[in-house]
Amino acid sequence: MITTLIYNPDKGILLNNKKIDWGFNRKAVRDLVGGNFLEQNSTIDLSEYNNGDDTHNIIRRRDVYQNYNEQNNYFFFNYDKEDNLKEVEVHDGVTIFVNTVKIDFNTNFGRIVSLLKEVSSHSIAIADGEYFFKDLKLVVADSQAMNGEGDQLAYFYCSKNISHIQNHL
Repeated sequence: MITTLIYNPDKGILLNNKKIDWGFNRKAVRDLVGGNFLEQNSTIDLSEYNNGDDTHNIIRRRDVYQNYNEQNNYFFFNYDKEDNLKEVEVHDGVTIFVNTVKIDFNTNFGRIVSLLKEVSSHSIAIADGEYFFKDLKLVVADSQAMNGEGDQLAYFYCSKNISHIQNHL
């Protein structure tokens, strides 16, 4: 079975028809998704650059799935510091649906951007091979933007909250 993700902006995702809403607790997501994952939690301490203020620290809490359901795929579920789902990153092997657009990792990146522009009213080229779709709350990038080769999709990111992206544009 091909791993399929249906993305519903402002609501969450369906992974192989398992409904996972933004804000779901980490344990609930793990129970729904099943399968093996690698838990990766880390903190990047930026307090020394902010006069001891640790509110700027980067807290990374994620579960990494690779070869989920014995398929060739690679994706992350990212959580906030209270372990509630806030972001999903897909790097390979998942068929993604956004509204009427079907995305896979073998499709030419330019084609994906064109298709997403048909269902999005607001897109921004962040860099060569990287686009932000504000109203869809998602970012896509091609292989070259991810330090690889080729012009296929290499990164799909969706989030409950995109203020951290908007603040850097």
